[in-house]
Amino acid sequence: KLCVKLIEIESKTSVNLILILKQANAIEVVYPPEDGSGAPITVTGDPSGEQTATFGMKDYQWYDNQKKYNILLSNDRKIFTGVEGKEDSGISLDVEEIEVEDQPKGFSFPIWMIILIALVETERQKRRQSLNRK
Repeated sequence: KLCVKLIEIESKTSVNLILILKQANAIEVVYPPEDGSGAPITVTGDPSGEQTATFGMKDYQWYDNQKKYNILLSNDRKIFTGVEGKEDSGISLDVEEIEVEDQPKGFSFPIWMIILIALVETERQKRRQSLNRK
């Protein structure tokens, strides 16, 4: 079962933050929750190329749109990897917030957050291209 870990890495507006210090104080969120309350992650695209993973979250109080987040992936909730399968080498997270106009009665969250993830293969291809240019 595919799981993701979202890690706050820096403010979008700040310039020269020390990443190690930020990671020590970073917010880490693992999705879906272990209690099974979250919707599953849906993956679309070519397994040998670019893929997109999408999921919605009801509880996103931790999220701050002024900050950047990286994402790591796991199939076992124990080891989370990113670029080229390396631990602690997260992929930049793209976030799209969508307002829900027709909310079910008793629904207390005004926004479903859809998170699009360019999976490891896309980032791997970009890094290979930049290394080949050097």
